[in-house]
Amino acid sequence: MKIIRFAAEGGVHLGREHADGRVTRLDGELFGTLHDTGVEVRVGKRLAPLEPRDILCIGLNYRRHAAESHAAPPAHPVLF
Repeated sequence: MKIIRFAAEGGVHLGREHADGRVTRLDGELFGTLHDTGVEVRVGKRLAPLEPRDILCIGLNYRRHAAESHAAPPAHPVLF
């Protein structure tokens, strides 16, 4: 089952995208039980699959990488 997250009808919903492009609304929790209601919906805008949408990375997170970058290992993690 291909699950999508989308905005429509004044809210954010989960839906099942079918092979023919139709989308039916799902009830339940993404990491719990989902039930296909069979109600066809019109997708307003596709959203990121999960919240939060941000991805945090740590730069220079090992000594060798710092050496390759000609940088001193940081005293505290560098997030980007």
